[in-house]
Amino acid sequence: RQGVVEIDHLPFQQELANMAGTSRETISRTLHSFAKKGLVELDGSKLRITDYEKFKEMFNWCMGGKIDLHMHTYFSDGQHSPEELILKVKEAGIDIIAVTDHDTVDGLTEAIEAGKKYGVEVIPGLEISSDIRDREVHLLAYFFNPANKELEEYLKFFRAERIKRAVIIIQKLKELGLVIELEEVMELARNSAVGRPHIAKVLKKNGLVSNYF
Repeated sequence: RQGVVEIDHLPFQQELANMAGTSRETISRTLHSFAKKGLVELDGSKLRITDYEKFKEMFNWCMGGKIDLHMHTYFSDGQHSPEELILKVKEAGIDIIAVTDHDTVDGLTEAIEAGKKYGVEVIPGLEISSDIRDREVHLLAYFFNPANKELEEYLKFFRAERIKRAVIIIQKLKELGLVIELEEVMELARNSAVGRPHIAKVLKKNGLVSNYF
């Protein structure tokens, strides 16, 4: 009920964690997030719930909500437009997603607007191409400003590198007798970041492979 809970803070968090089937660290972060929203007040060993019904609703949602923080649209190697993706997400009962297209933020605005329309929270995300000691590594980024000009310059560079990689892959395929052209891949990719799935789709379209899954 609303009021001051006279219980030691650490065991209280552990008790909530046991009830929710999660870690005490997750409960701690959740409570501090609630404090920023004004739902609770944390004071040493005491927890004051300022709006119990809202607290209960938010706590159950945070512990039971479905989240997917790695999703793609057709602006990279996904199958759907941003709005189509949001509709699929809504149908699946997912509450929060991050759109993390490869080396592009072009789908974020549409995804965020569609999320508002259909009741899905969309976190701005990005999957950035990189390498460590000549090994390809993809970095996931979240909660950034998609309109940052310096970021966009880096992304243009990465997208150009993707085209260079596609040229190398296509040449290797030709050496194996699987002949496709870069123009076919670029036409399929259109304005999206060129990826291996685009090459695979051209191979399948031309009857050179039966599938690419």
